Amino acid sequence: MHRFPVTLKREKVILSAPPDYGIWHGNNEALCLNVLIVEAKKTDIESGVAQALGYMGCIHRERKALSKRDSTVYGMASNGSGFYFLKISNNSKWSERVVSVRDGHFEEPLGLLV
Repeated sequence: MHRFPVTLKREKVILSAPPDYGIWHGNNEALCLNVLIVEAKKTDIESGVAQALGYMGCIHRERKALSKRDSTVYGMASNGSGFYFLKISNNSKWSERVVSVRDGHFEEPLGLLV
């Protein structure tokens, strides 16, 4: 299990729970370049978004410390009907795109993954 020290509200805390899923392509050396962190929640999607952003922030910070050319990190949190696509850009700004699924039509959120 990975352990990441972070500062939250001026207090040091350790993030130690793994994300629900991690998706990447390429070999292990490329792992830091091609990663999507996924957090799944049944009800409280806001906590899933916060948790995913926490994991993403740790990866983003590590990539910055390694002087990677592009430190952008992508993530997603979902409760099965709402999909929050998250991004922390190279300049450390985060953004989201929210897609809702109605009547079992998953084409739009799944289309954003490919």
